[in-house]
Amino acid sequence: MDHIKNFLTKHRKLVIFSLLFFIILPFSLTAITHKYGPYRGKVVDTETEEPIEGAVVYMVFNTQSPNPGGVTSHYAGAAETLTDANGEFELTYRAFVFHPFCLWEYLPLQQIFKPEYGMFPRHKSSSITPEPDPYFIPEKQFVTIRLPKLKTKEERITNLHHVDLWTSEVPYKKRKYITELENKETIDLGFKPEGAK
Repeated sequence: MDHIKNFLTKHRKLVIFSLLFFIILPFSLTAITHKYGPYRGKVVDTETEEPIEGAVVYMVFNTQSPNPGGVTSHYAGAAETLTDANGEFELTYRAFVFHPFCLWEYLPLQQIFKPEYGMFPRHKSSSITPEPDPYFIPEKQFVTIRLPKLKTKEERITNLHHVDLWTSEVPYKKRKYITELENKETIDLGFKPEGAK
């Protein structure tokens, strides 16, 4: 018994480090992969209830890690899909990252956009039902999202300013549809798309 006590006293730092390592290790490993979704729903015109085909459903997924100043978000992935002829969509995404000692952000950044329609969730007249949260599409629940048809050029310009591609880290292939629709609306409004010559 004395030899164990002597060993622990002599190698206290090593023992503490080893214990901390094996306590923290399971939490860091959970940050490697996470499945989001499925997100399912139907996008319709607010006034007519007609389905909106070709609207992009765009989501960006992040992790969070603590630091001395608070919490930092890190890009973990992005996914997008277009609504079909019935206005319906389904999106599932599995993110793979290696950010040790981080947690997954529960809610991804979300947008639904189609030229000439108010964007969800930024436009005040867009809505979601059922409404567990008025700004987010829930997982594993079929929802209906209503987008208002915009009537003036000024409304469309304001709406276009709300499109956020989170482009600093999202590769083009992960935001292709939303970029194409944003560029289409920009051209239709008589402007040059960003980066165009």
